[in-house]
Amino acid sequence: SILSVLTNCRYETSFTHSLYFFLADEIWPLIYLIQVH
Repeated sequence: SILSVLTNCRYETSFTHSLYFFLADEIWPLIYLIQVH
């Protein structure tokens, strides 16, 4: 989530790349829960 963004920024990755991981960490659990139910 946010920690992933901060960590990625530290390693000089682009903002969009960090944002992608931020969204992935937040969205994939939701998709998983939706598919389970």
